[in-house]
Amino acid sequence: MMKFERRGAIGIVTMSKAPVNAICFDDWLAVPAMLGAIARDEEIRALVVIGEGKHFSAGNDRREFGVGGRADLDRGTAAVRDGLKAFATCPIITVAAVDGAAMGSALGLACMADVRIGTAGALLGLPEVKAGAFGGYRFVRDYLPDGEVRRMQLTGEPMKGERAYQLGFFQELVEKEHLLPRAIALAGELTQHLRPEFARKVKRVFVGRANEEMWRDYELERLWGVDYLEAGL
Repeated sequence: MMKFERRGAIGIVTMSKAPVNAICFDDWLAVPAMLGAIARDEEIRALVVIGEGKHFSAGNDRREFGVGGRADLDRGTAAVRDGLKAFATCPIITVAAVDGAAMGSALGLACMADVRIGTAGALLGLPEVKAGAFGGYRFVRDYLPDGEVRRMQLTGEPMKGERAYQLGFFQELVEKEHLLPRAIALAGELTQHLRPEFARKVKRVFVGRANEEMWRDYELERLWGVDYLEAGL
């Protein structure tokens, strides 16, 4: 479940589903409408995305990949795609605040933010291969060195927060207790020099990174991933 609250001009989206904030397909289905409603509130200047408790999110709920057939897998992974694209094209400046696990689609979600901060305890991973699945490479390779992403994809082993900071994935590394306060403060800093009516125009420039080539490549990756999953059912 994704919860939304406001703190002044800053919106906060919190992934909240104990114990690891796994995201089910229905959660992803709800994302475009949620972000659309947030975007219509012209008083919100920036958005922070964070996980509740010990983790950002373990990504998709793995239990949903073991039931149903190809049509179910196709609908579910399409919901993930549409949710990620909604975050990527959100007209509001976004900050991802990452502690603990940020796996699979949750790592993709962090990639969709304009700026990312994290803790030394953050763990970034593409563990799908360990569960008989595959996916996530196309997004992450734009934000981390290609060889690092291939290693993550093929081994399923995570990258630690300090290493992610060294490689530029995180713009800041902070202590866990300071993560949310710093993310809120940073969100304010990122928009302090922008007139409200101009801020969303600036975001359109940033959204250029979410180009059609990337989404086309991801769609191929998604469909091949469905093939891979179907073969293992």
